[in-house]
Amino acid sequence: MSNNIYRDHKGNRRDVLLVDAMMKAEARYPHKPEKYTNANNPKWNEFIKLATAHLPKDVKFSFYMDNMRCRVYLPNDFMELGEVMMNEQTDDSGDLEWIYHVTSHHIENRRYCPWNSPWDFRTRSTKSLDKAVKNARTALRPNSLTDVARVTIESIKECYNSLRGKAGSHFQDATRKLGFERFRIDEPLPPVLNDIVRQTDMGLMRLSDKSNDLLTKWHKARDAHQRVEEFQYATLCWVHTNHVGDQVVETHKVRVGSGSLMEDKGKGLTSYDTDFCTRNKQVYCNNVPEDIQHKVSVLSMLDDGEFVDEVGYKYTDSVYYIFDEE
Repeated sequence: MSNNIYRDHKGNRRDVLLVDAMMKAEARYPHKPEKYTNANNPKWNEFIKLATAHLPKDVKFSFYMDNMRCRVYLPNDFMELGEVMMNEQTDDSGDLEWIYHVTSHHIENRRYCPWNSPWDFRTRSTKSLDKAVKNARTALRPNSLTDVARVTIESIKECYNSLRGKAGSHFQDATRKLGFERFRIDEPLPPVLNDIVRQTDMGLMRLSDKSNDLLTKWHKARDAHQRVEEFQYATLCWVHTNHVGDQVVETHKVRVGSGSLMEDKGKGLTSYDTDFCTRNKQVYCNNVPEDIQHKVSVLSMLDDGEFVDEVGYKYTDSVYYIFDEE
């Protein structure tokens, strides 16, 4: 997926790259080993080595045209960890000095303008190597289920809203073809339509074949619309590999519908919660529930961004949302 945005609990954003895309790019344009070092700048070599020393040994780097700026990622992670950069500037006395930058979605600061001041946005900058390394060790860390959710939650909400809109449109169209004015799904039926539905259900009224066909389609559209309205929640499933090579499935319930935020307060179900996707997180290794296994298996055959009614939605090969009924 081309547009992946991390949103924190205050709604502040940062564009991020997914690991799958970065690895595909690396496969197309592999870097030579010497690309990771700069023979003309031992300070950069020292910085990048110390800034990533706390990470697993399989840590990867994706360089820009500038070989002193790179994104950092882990092969089994969902998205990048962040990026590191060095640049030179002239101090007050006219001498050149190095500035070390660490940028990550894990960094929160009060500077939210990535266009006017890109190195203030989710970035910590310093002239001190020791402080820069400390910043990197704090901010460049493996992503959690919460981080995955903060990138993907808007896509499942868009999917849900699309389903809801289509179901509502089909219901209104079927109502119009019956000859009645449109009304909301949660409103009482118009008196005449209510009598028709009640008496046909009881077998007390027979309709013409044409009218019966229209009524049958209306019932189907109404039932489908009601089912979609019930899908207020979904279970996020992140399938990945842990540090010892075992496949892990992490799950948490999230709100995808437009329900009350007060109703969900303190449950970690919405992206506005600071404990989003942590309160009731489940981690499975070899004991994944059968229902989750089945639905993920069905969704895995789809392309990214596709869904199956009453089953769920696929974001990528490692992230799925299973629809829950309430």
